[in-house]
Amino acid sequence: MSGLMKNVLKIFQKNPQIAEGASAVGTSIIKTGISFVKKPAVIAYIKHIFHPKKLGKYSTREVREVEINADWIAGYIKEKNIRPGRVGIDGLPGSGKSTLANALSDRLKMEWISLDYELTNEPCQLNRNRSIYEHHRLFRTQDLDVFDLIIFIDLPVEKIKEQIIERGQGAVNVEIFDYNLMQEIGRTAFELADGEKIRVTESHLYMKIRPAAGFNIDENLDEMLKTNGFLNTDILSKEEKLFLLIEGKAKKGLFAYNQGGKYAMELLDNIGEFYKYVDCRRYRRF
Repeated sequence: MSGLMKNVLKIFQKNPQIAEGASAVGTSIIKTGISFVKKPAVIAYIKHIFHPKKLGKYSTREVREVEINADWIAGYIKEKNIRPGRVGIDGLPGSGKSTLANALSDRLKMEWISLDYELTNEPCQLNRNRSIYEHHRLFRTQDLDVFDLIIFIDLPVEKIKEQIIERGQGAVNVEIFDYNLMQEIGRTAFELADGEKIRVTESHLYMKIRPAAGFNIDENLDEMLKTNGFLNTDILSKEEKLFLLIEGKAKKGLFAYNQGGKYAMELLDNIGEFYKYVDCRRYRRF
């Protein structure tokens, strides 16, 4: 046994409370870790690593629904004699943005551009004409006025989680990120944009055509913040302002949606349960 381990054992022998505390933390970390690994999303993710699913095996029905919606959007655009130069699509990961963008690019003869590995917290150069851009944080980070048409996929969060878990790919993110908050931020950005809100068939898809004066989301957001008592917000980004409006605290970036605190609370609860168990055992001795 090393000298370090001998010293640690001596400390534990002289201070039983320290030993109990270390045991409580260690046991609780293991319990919390096991609880995390047992969650359906994590199990689905692990299974996908070893046995990846093919697209055609699990999304035929969903693809058909998207094709119907894409036909409706293309028909509406043609009927209104609109020729969009750029289209923006926003929605949660797993909501079907890529599938919709692909279907629309075929019908509108436009290029589909996924920003999954390009979009940052800063504005991007989205100036390629006849293009469809899609990302789950598009509306909260980019200038909407570069788009002639914006589409928001507002599927129920639980439905999206079910789809992600069924597919397996990226399913662990369901436990890591707060999808409800991510959805609310995106929805608010869409709602604050000027323009008529148009529902696509009976789906959870909504779109807006850019008015002649623009979507004016920045002006509308600033006005909403002032109404709620938030002043001097000029230095904040759009995403930070949206967080301030909804959460009361300015945040930005993907990790602003991290829900690690949930597992920190679970860990503390487990430590508390451990100490209750120890106290009960002490009580039974007398």
